[in-house]
Amino acid sequence: MPSMFSFIKDHYLKLLLLACPFIIIGNLEVDEGKSLLQVLGQLTFLNSFFEKNEIHPAAFWYLRVAFEFYILYALILRRIPAKWLCLISLVVTCSFYFYSDKLVHSLNQHCIGWLLDFSLGMYAAQHPQWFRRIENVYCSIAFLALLLFASVNEYAWYFSTTIAVLFFISIKRHLTKKVLVFLGTISAFLYVCHPVIRDIWLHWKLDYMNGNLLYIFLSVCAYFLVCVLAAYLYGKFYKKVLALMHGAFSKK
Repeated sequence: MPSMFSFIKDHYLKLLLLACPFIIIGNLEVDEGKSLLQVLGQLTFLNSFFEKNEIHPAAFWYLRVAFEFYILYALILRRIPAKWLCLISLVVTCSFYFYSDKLVHSLNQHCIGWLLDFSLGMYAAQHPQWFRRIENVYCSIAFLALLLFASVNEYAWYFSTTIAVLFFISIKRHLTKKVLVFLGTISAFLYVCHPVIRDIWLHWKLDYMNGNLLYIFLSVCAYFLVCVLAAYLYGKFYKKVLALMHGAFSKK
């Protein structure tokens, strides 16, 4: 097991390399200049500690949450058994959600608001045999019903991401394994690529939709395919650059 500092350093460098193009694009899109603290916040993924506004575009939000989770994992989480971590996360999440809406909104901008999803993923990775119990039609229907209920209930909505994960696990047998593995390998790249493509796509397509449902459906499908292609190509480029960096550092 790597040391705490080497673990955090390695993952920080990976996230920084992943974020560099989007930090450059984000700064080019802003008309007014950014302060030194704002740029420092982007480079360290600690935006909310340097800026008053906690809401950030998807790429920066994802990178900050991921980096905070890596720090929390290195400091505390890897020392706690996954099943106990899931239980603690559920209790903490419920406590926050029923305490204050403003607190929930604030915590959802940080990894603590998504601790239940992270801990569930850790437990699934360590105990995949447990999740085979829910791979059936009855569980799929139950999770789908809960997901629909979460879309109309403000409290259940807070757990919608966890329910969605469990729903897709339950229908895993009915999906192609190669497709799931492929989407899993490009998921991080897909998340950081799609905001840029979305802005371009909406600017280009919005004037031509005119309420045509078929056109909207086809446009969304095309947008998804473009995002997947962009994420795949960016993932290839990222891995090559990462391999070159590892080769350069190992020679030293």
